[in-house]
Amino acid sequence: VCHTAPPGHYAGLCLDCHDTSDWHNADVPHTDLMDCLSCHTAPGGHWPGQCSDCHNTVDWTTDIEVPHPVDADCESCHVPPDKHYPGQCSNCHNMSSWADYDFSHAGLTTCASCHQPPTGHWPGECSNCHGTETWAEPVFDHNGYDNCVACHSVDRPASHPRGQCSKCHTTDTWLIEAPDTGADDPNATPSPTPDPLNPQHFGQYGGQPSKPPTPPDSPGHYLPLLPQRP
Repeated sequence: VCHTAPPGHYAGLCLDCHDTSDWHNADVPHTDLMDCLSCHTAPGGHWPGQCSDCHNTVDWTTDIEVPHPVDADCESCHVPPDKHYPGQCSNCHNMSSWADYDFSHAGLTTCASCHQPPTGHWPGECSNCHGTETWAEPVFDHNGYDNCVACHSVDRPASHPRGQCSKCHTTDTWLIEAPDTGADDPNATPSPTPDPLNPQHFGQYGGQPSKPPTPPDSPGHYLPLLPQRP
């Protein structure tokens, strides 16, 4: 033995790794060597486990496979994005497909703390109408609301009369019942006011109702020639 290894150096023969043509170009055979920390020091803030738990000597920098047990404390290594849900990553994400997360909304009703409503949406809490099982089927409680056009102005059918929906409709049944005989139809065009100078309304004598032939079953009955109401 002519040479003495530096303090803390690998205990094997120099020729196991070095050659005399280029002493600094060492090639260390890591076969069966798993205690990396016996020679190497992990970077500051690095995961405290063995290097060989994640790295391999073929591709040290890119081919990294980190074992993530189900009960892993993700935040011990990872920082969540800005304004992210404050809980543990593993509560929603999995190691097989990070983008395929499953969030449990059980007991959570303050949706606006994570979700932003669409533009022009009703300003209340999402959970007042929506459920996490069928989001596209909201159930809105209209009790106490009569200003329908505040939300439904774009829903008015073509050629529908203008005005407040609640004047005619109810949320129990949107269909309008046919009006009673003689009742005004809110959707009908109003009849014109009779003009006393118009013979079409009051006969040819200007203001005197015409006397049509007396029906046989009602002698002496006068029928003014007024237009029938719809």
